[in-house]
Amino acid sequence: YVGLIGGRTVPLPALVTATDTDVDVRGGSVFEAPLLTAIDGMGLYAEGGGRISIPSATTYAFASTWGNHLHRYWQSSGVGSRIELAGLTSVIGGTYYNTRLFIQAQSGGVIDLSGVTAIQDSAEGDPGERSIEVSADGAGSLVRLESLRSFTDRAAADFGWSRYSVLQAANAGEVRISSLTSLTGIRLGLDSTGVMPLAQLTSIVNGYVGLIG
Repeated sequence: YVGLIGGRTVPLPALVTATDTDVDVRGGSVFEAPLLTAIDGMGLYAEGGGRISIPSATTYAFASTWGNHLHRYWQSSGVGSRIELAGLTSVIGGTYYNTRLFIQAQSGGVIDLSGVTAIQDSAEGDPGERSIEVSADGAGSLVRLESLRSFTDRAAADFGWSRYSVLQAANAGEVRISSLTSLTGIRLGLDSTGVMPLAQLTSIVNGYVGLIG
């Protein structure tokens, strides 16, 4: 666990591995790891103007090191807060029962996943109650996914032991998915003020679309 508060800037120019590690930056603090590439199992939290910069990582796997019932978060909350993973190209979910990844921009926070082309549930393990949930909630909140082309949950439903993965924009938040064409097992949620382009979609399989207001 790495926790930074009070406006500290901590450059880590030699760090290349931080698997199964949480990073929590608050109050304008900055975590910079320009060479970090091994990030499987990381949890990321930026709050109150905190910034996390990991530009060289290209892949992320949930890495369910604790077994069942493990939830991980990438959460950017508050104006000026940023999680920057612009080099990432793929995100893969967990392999155990009820392993869930939450990617959340809140209250003006930004998460930059602009290079990610695919988000997918793992093809291995127990698919029960698993999900990857992407959301932007509040004015100025933004999840950048401009390169995303497919989002897949292989065992999604809203009954029994199943669960949908999620794409959601609410309360003037924005999920930027201008290249996304294919959804499998995804719950789409959009209210009257949320921003999330859908006109480019060509395929929705085993999904749910919820429009409010």
